[in-house]
Amino acid sequence: MNLAAAAARFHALHERRYGHAMPARAVEVVALRMKAISERPAPAYDAASSLPIRAGALMPRATISAALENDSAAFALAALYHREDMRPGDIFAGPAVVVQLDATTVVPPGWRAEVDGDLQLLLTAEC
Repeated sequence: MNLAAAAARFHALHERRYGHAMPARAVEVVALRMKAISERPAPAYDAASSLPIRAGALMPRATISAALENDSAAFALAALYHREDMRPGDIFAGPAVVVQLDATTVVPPGWRAEVDGDLQLLLTAEC
């Protein structure tokens, strides 16, 4: 569609909606919106490749006394892990506490945690 046809269409739609048109006046485009979709492969990102190699198995940094139940007076011994120590394939059982800069994760007794290939922490109730 050329610009003259676009202007004529604008004036016709304006008259239909508002009951009047001024076809002798210039049309100014103030905003133009467009949506485009492009198919492309997902970016290759290997979270584990950017981590330093750890010698040995994942080990807790400490054992702490933590309130893991709704009753804050009931304390249990829990392993304390630092999130940056974890690598894909690491598995550990609760009770445990995982600390990192922006979050704390509690792994309750009877649950286990596994670190997946994207370094996500997956918690599963043990039966």
